[in-house]
This record gives sequence, C-alpha cells and structure tokens, in this order.
Amino acid sequence: MFRRENSGKQDWPTLKIGEVYNVKSSKRIYAKELVPAGIPFLKVADILDRIATGTSTPTAYISQEKYRELKEMGLVPETGDILVTSRGTIGKCYIITSKDEFYFQDGMISWLHPKPGCQLLPEFIAALFEEEEFLKALDEATNKTTVTYISLDKLGGLSVICPPERMQHGYLDFVHQLDKSKFVAQKATQLLQCML
Repeated sequence: MFRRENSGKQDWPTLKIGEVYNVKSSKRIYAKELVPAGIPFLKVADILDRIATGTSTPTAYISQEKYRELKEMGLVPETGDILVTSRGTIGKCYIITSKDEFYFQDGMISWLHPKPGCQLLPEFIAALFEEEEFLKALDEATNKTTVTYISLDKLGGLSVICPPERMQHGYLDFVHQLDKSKFVAQKATQLLQCML
C-alpha cells in the first residue's frame, strides 16, 4: 500500500470518497429508448473491455438526441471522471477521456465526479482501487447476494488517503515502473519457455 510520509510532517489526510467526489449513477435508460445505431450504451462487460484494451464493441445504443439531452442536463461524465464497475465484477476503474462519447447502464456502473477543490488525480484513485488494503475494504463493503454489488453509499463511504499532488505523481511513476518490470519479466519467461 502507498505509505504516508513519516519525516516529521503531518500525516496525509484520509477522507471518504464521498467527501471528495460526487458518487452517482447514470440516468436510467429504458429498453424502448434504445436504437439500432447511435451513441454506444455501455454495460459492465463493455467497460471492462475498455479498461483492458481501450476499446469495446457495444451491442446497444441511444440516439444522438437523447445523448445531447442528457449532456445538457449534466448527466454525462466529463473528462477525468471515473466510472467504477459496481455489480458482478466490483471496483474496476475507467477514466473518461476527451475522446469518449458513450452512455452507461445505471446500477451496474458508478460514477465519480470530483467535487470543487478535489486535488486527487483520477489515475491515483484508480491505482488505489488496485491496492490490496483498499480491495479488502471494498470487499467488506460489498453486498454478497445472488449477484455481488456495491451501493453508491458504501462506495462513497470508503476511505482514501489524500497526499500532495507531487506524491501522487511519484506513486503513479512507481506503479508504472513496477508494471513495466512485470511485463518484461513475463516476456522473458515466455521467451525462456519457447527456448526449452
């Protein structure tokens, strides 16, 4: 887990996600509002594909007019907002980019929109969702019925540390280097297996 500084300086604050982000969902889209082509309407599997590959192949769409209406009402995520899978596969994060143009299924995917003054980088939050200690807290907050899910209230109640931005960047650089090392190690292992 990302450690706090212990150099005599004050510990970094720990806040609930709901204190720094508006934790919400999309507006419900009914089956009768779906159209054969238009703006992609993403489900959890589509978001997981985007996280893994950067793209998805949607099977449902809403009209341009409906999307425009939702956007005008402030109901479409903005660049830097975070979508979190909240049903079935829990806690996978997708950060909205400036090129994204889609809508998503309510109740299945939660939406984190930073509150004014929030200084947490979306990439830092997404990285925290991969940390062992955070995953334990997420698991404890998850409702395990027929289909596992986490409610907006429980998601908003999870604690996150709030280090200065430069420390967030440092942590992200460390994670990136670690991921790169794992990738190199995997490739070396595959090469070795091919040689045997």
